[in-house]
Formats: sequence, structure tokens, C-alpha cells
Amino acid sequence: APVAEEGGAARRPSPPQSEPPEVLVDGQNAQRCVAFKRSSSHELLFVAETNSETPPVPPPLPHANPANSNAPPFTVQLLMWMLPPEAAAAERSSGLQLRPESAALRVGLSVMYSDAGFDVSRCGRYLALCELDPAVGYHLRVFSLEKPTLGSHLQTVTLPNCPFVTSVQFCPLTLAVLIGYGRCQVTAPEAQPGSQYAVLRCIKFDAGLGGERSQTSQVELFAVSSMDESNVALFHPHPTSAAWLGFLYATKDGRIRAFRFGRPEPAPVITLR
Repeated sequence: APVAEEGGAARRPSPPQSEPPEVLVDGQNAQRCVAFKRSSSHELLFVAETNSETPPVPPPLPHANPANSNAPPFTVQLLMWMLPPEAAAAERSSGLQLRPESAALRVGLSVMYSDAGFDVSRCGRYLALCELDPAVGYHLRVFSLEKPTLGSHLQTVTLPNCPFVTSVQFCPLTLAVLIGYGRCQVTAPEAQPGSQYAVLRCIKFDAGLGGERSQTSQVELFAVSSMDESNVALFHPHPTSAAWLGFLYATKDGRIRAFRFGRPEPAPVITLR
């Protein structure tokens, strides 16, 4: 309430003084995304910082459209810190400062435009993102988030068109990884307009592949015949619904497409006599 002063004038009380915000991470370049995730044992903080170096041009893939071998406009280094339980639960960070050299995991050349460009599985054991290797090109890579194998490569899948990936997401049961493209990717240089385009890719997850590099054709489950360009793609969050309702993606021209998995044919009835 206003406070009365001499002469009858009213003076409003001063607002409470807020303390200056603390600096948790003091980076050198623009930060592209910040996200909190949870592993099976820790709270995780991810920060994607733009790399100052010009992105390398990857080598072209066999039978791929040369236009899809372009370098991305920028790459990021993804840093992950495992926050101590007392820091995650505290009302204040108590001077906690996170430095790059103390990060539990660092991925030097990732392709992402927001925090939709990587995902931690619901079980908290795996991290999936699109990575750029200057020697061999783009790939989907899955990392372990479990100790003592933290940071080890569990699966590596060759991918075209990674400069335009807008989303990477595990399905609720961690059986697959869904990748959405922000620009249509023609399957072959000689393809004509209206031919097969890959707007989404669904990669079967197999933690036993390790560092072995798989070709997309070996694990890709489908390609969408569409001229769409997806802004974001995601599975239904409920495991049962994801199994039957599948996934959806939103396009740049305002549409949302939903896909369902085909139900298997019922087994024939066998009469025993």
C-alpha cells in the first residue's frame, strides 16, 4: 500500500531488490540451445555452443543428390554436465559454475538448430544426435549415458541430408529413433519432381552395433513420398499409443501429418480335430 508522507502526498514503497543472475556457463560463442534432461542416475544439463570454425564440406555419398552434400550453415559443440544432486535440488546454485573442461561429455561437431536436434531416451541411458565427421560425412550417433561406458558409441548410422535435420527423437520404448528433415531430400540425382522424398526417417535402435558404421538402407524403415518440409517430428509420448498411432510431423506450410503403423493380419484360425 502507498506510504503517506508529510503534506499528504503518497509515496509508493520501493520494489524489493533482486540479486543479479548468476552465470553458470561462460561460453565463447553463441549458444544455440540449453536443455535439462535426466539420466538413470543424474540430472543433466546440455548446452550447444556454435563452433567458430567454418563447417567442413562432407564427402558425397554414393547415389546421393550432390545438393545434399553441402556443409551446414554452422555446427555446434554439445556439452553435457552431470549435476550433483544437491545442486539440482537447491533453491540457489550457490556459485556453481560449469566449465567446458569439466563437462562429462563433449561432442565436437553436431548438426542441430534447437534442443529438438538431440534426445535422451526415456530410460535415461542413451543420447542420440546427428554428427558430422569430415572424413566420412553425416551420421546418426547414439551414445551411452551410463557409467562406466559414458560417452561410448553404441550405434552409428550413415545419413544423407543432415544439414537440414530439424528433430531427433527416441520412441517411448527406445526401439527406434525418428529423424525429421527441414528440407526434402531426393533419393537419387536423376529423380524427377514428385518422386520419392525422405521427409522422415525411422532408424531401428540397436545398442549392440558399437562403432560399426551402418548404411541407411540397412536400417531405414520407411521414406515418405511427399513434397513436405518438416519443422518438427515426434512420436506419441505414450508407449501403447506410439505403437499403434505412430508419429506426426508439422510442416513449414502449416500442415500436421499423422502416420499410423499398419496392423498385422490376424493369424488364421486352426481347428483341431
